[in-house]
Amino acid sequence: MDVSSPTLIGQQGVGGVRIGYDMQAMRRLQEQSVDKLRSRLDTLGQRHVIWIGVLGAGLLVFGAASLWLTQRLLVRPIRRLAESAQEIEAGHFDTITPADGRNDEVGDLMRAFDRMSRSLARHDREIRRMAYTDALTGLANRLAFRESLDERLAQNDSRQLALLFADIDDFKRVNDTLGHDAGDDVLLECAHRIESAVARVGGEDALLARFGGDEFVILVQGKDDPHDEVRGLATKLAETLVVDLGKPVEVQGRQVFLGTSIGITLFPEDAASGTTLMKNGDIAMYQAKVAGKNCFRFYSRAMNQAV
Repeated sequence: MDVSSPTLIGQQGVGGVRIGYDMQAMRRLQEQSVDKLRSRLDTLGQRHVIWIGVLGAGLLVFGAASLWLTQRLLVRPIRRLAESAQEIEAGHFDTITPADGRNDEVGDLMRAFDRMSRSLARHDREIRRMAYTDALTGLANRLAFRESLDERLAQNDSRQLALLFADIDDFKRVNDTLGHDAGDDVLLECAHRIESAVARVGGEDALLARFGGDEFVILVQGKDDPHDEVRGLATKLAETLVVDLGKPVEVQGRQVFLGTSIGITLFPEDAASGTTLMKNGDIAMYQAKVAGKNCFRFYSRAMNQAV
């Protein structure tokens, strides 16, 4: 780069001034400045990348920790509550929902849900007890016996069954002469004697239920081998019941003399279904009453024709 200008005194030129500058030196200075600037920018860029990486890693760690805490503190308890609700909906009311010692709102919700499930289980047990238990004697009722009978018939492994249908003779006299409270006392005593006889003679697999009013039904099961063993077992139990229930009953300071008529039917000899088995036992019991009461009779097909 060259710059020149004349030197004048008035209108008379006396000389001039010339200034020259080498552009290569200027380019070198410019390149040095650009290199320093680029180096500074690279350093700043590297620092920024490091800080962005650290910040990104911190955000990832924070997100993972937040996700884990959310999963642990909210999602898992809610999923557990949903699973417990499904169990309760399926009828498993004894489901336990532990709150893991939490003192927050979710812990309060889980404890409340657990109390609700326990209350449902308690009420379910009470309802089942009321539905399947005779209120007076505490024995199984008609519904419970029928379900047990159908279950025994469905899973029967070729062993014989005997059903005894027992009816207290002349029980109506007690209610008519002494009142229903005395009748309840007599029924309780009869139920106790029947239960004791079944425990002594009927075996471990025997079922006993109050069928209604003064009627009781007993199901006894034979062993594996002897073909006629269940008939002998039913005979022995019926004889025991006739003797035990024929003894006087003390009620309101008086002795009440009753008896029992028992009808016996066998499975599968007499019937193949629970309904037919119950009907045959009732028919045989009626024939025992016709025969003079306080005795037992085995069912036979001729009884159907007589009825």
